[in-house]
Amino acid sequence: MSFAGVSLIGDDGEASRSTSTWDTAADSSDIGYHLFVVRRYSRTKDTPNGKCIDSQQFRVGGYRWHIEYFPNGCDDDHTDCICFYLSLDDDGHTGEHATLQFEFSFIDQVDRQDASRIRAMRGWKLESDCCWGYSGFVNRSVFELSSTHLKNDSFTVRCDVVVTTKNASNTDRSSSSSVVVSPPPSIQQDLISSLLLPGEGTDVAFEDSLHISAVLVLCAEEECWKMELANIIFV
Repeated sequence: MSFAGVSLIGDDGEASRSTSTWDTAADSSDIGYHLFVVRRYSRTKDTPNGKCIDSQQFRVGGYRWHIEYFPNGCDDDHTDCICFYLSLDDDGHTGEHATLQFEFSFIDQVDRQDASRIRAMRGWKLESDCCWGYSGFVNRSVFELSSTHLKNDSFTVRCDVVVTTKNASNTDRSSSSSVVVSPPPSIQQDLISSLLLPGEGTDVAFEDSLHISAVLVLCAEEECWKMELANIIFV
């Protein structure tokens, strides 16, 4: 699984404060993941229903993507939900025989991030100006009151992307809908994401996105324990 960067939403909750770095191997690889870090969740709640905060652009499988985060729902039917969508930024791919498989999860939900599991999921035909995701990723009240994923007003979501290119003679799995609605992921114990939040530790501070990316990759791919990394904080 290739690392395709990290987008950091800063203290003002504005998309302009996002930063991103990524491994160039993710561009040529057919599978990669991007991390979306919200440092001040409460400040993003001022975003109106139907409006999103975008991640920085990243590349997987030779395509350009970005994540759309809707703090107050993507439409009138989901005002009580937090929504996440994956959007294709490239144009002119309607003639290509390629499919997308994806998954959104909190950083500690490692069972949802297994590559073989994601490859076994339904594939969606790549089409320009389309997006795929969860209109009900998590209920906002549950997330705020009882979720272990929200720590110190911050959380991290991981987006896994698989792009499969097929020969013209093959039948690809596709959908006529430009928006995919999947069941929301379950809320599980938060172990790793707490390491990525402000206020944890007292010794080392990272001030640039490259170092942040390195720590995020370590926590996402390796077995991390708070007692071993408790001296890491972000500023």
